[in-house]
Parts: sequence; structure tokens; C-alpha cells
Amino acid sequence: MTQAIIWRGFAGLAGASAVMLMAVGAHGISDTYHQDLLQTATVLQLFHAVALLAIDSKPGRRLMGARLLWVMGILLFCGALYAKVFAPALMLPPLAPVGGISFMMGWLCVAVSGFGRRRAP
Repeated sequence: MTQAIIWRGFAGLAGASAVMLMAVGAHGISDTYHQDLLQTATVLQLFHAVALLAIDSKPGRRLMGARLLWVMGILLFCGALYAKVFAPALMLPPLAPVGGISFMMGWLCVAVSGFGRRRAP
């Protein structure tokens, strides 16, 4: 199985689960605080699922780093918010800040790949 297929599969799962969790929030959660947490998590997850698809099938090291950091952000940031919504009694370490930094670092990898050294034509 090629890496492109694996990344596309992860992006598809991330997108589908974000939409499903948005629906759960819209129909099954009544308090505003938890709805807001869920909306933040699902929107960021969905944006980054699409971003994973936007990277070409043979990315350089920097873009591969962006992919890995975004996946880490989905798991840590969004996962921590989902845990607060669906398992509020669960005592987790502060994972959301690490996940948020992962999202930002991923985008900086994209910026560096765009501004990186280019070969002369």
C-alpha cells in the first residue's frame, strides 16, 4: 500500500468522524460550553483533514513533517476536547496545548517549504 493511499485514508476517516461528531453535537448535546468545545474540535479536525489531502502524493520532508504534525494535532488537540465533552470525569494531562502547537508547527512547515531554497530554472 502506498503512502498516498494511507494519507488519503486517514484524511477520509478524519473528515467522516468530524462530520459525525458535528451531528452528535447538533442533536445530542444541550449545554453551550460542551457544544462550543465540540464545534472547535470538529472544525479544526475537518480543516486539517482537507489540508492532508491538499499535499501532493510525493511531498518533500517539510510537507511530510506538516502531515505528521497535523495528525498529531488532530489526535492531541481534538482528542482532548472530545474527551472533555464525552468523558468529563476523565483526568487527562493538558494535551490540547501540545496539539495546538502541532497544528501551528505543521503550518510553519508548509511556509518553510514554500519559501525554501529553489533550484535555478
